[in-house]
Amino acid sequence: MADAFAGGFDRAIVVGSDVPDLPEAFIQESFAALEAYDSVIGPAFDGGYYLIGFKRETFLPEVFQGIEWGTDRVLTRTLDIFGEHQRTAYLLPPLRDIDTPEDLRGSFQKNKDTPNCPHTMAYLNESKLLEGKDEG
Repeated sequence: MADAFAGGFDRAIVVGSDVPDLPEAFIQESFAALEAYDSVIGPAFDGGYYLIGFKRETFLPEVFQGIEWGTDRVLTRTLDIFGEHQRTAYLLPPLRDIDTPEDLRGSFQKNKDTPNCPHTMAYLNESKLLEGKDEG
């Protein structure tokens, strides 16, 4: 984020790489939300988040410090930090990120018959990767 703002951008978002079916509309909604809010965050069902964004003048590096990453308290703690600094946050709809083989299977089942992430779905279908148990 700091690099984006140092590079002259007025708004920036960071998206997790573990949300292959993130709708493009959510990206557009994020940038639009930053017109009226200090920040934007996309909650993940596991208690974390899949997207976070700021305006240059409201960037808050503290949201990346002292966080217990990988826990179900990441989102709650991040929102607490926003509140401590009197920053507004726009919340996107929650999505499921992919952290476990079970999450991957769930994403595949949800998206296998949709136009979402067609290359990923084709690969998972052809590879038979999801046929086994939690083998990694």
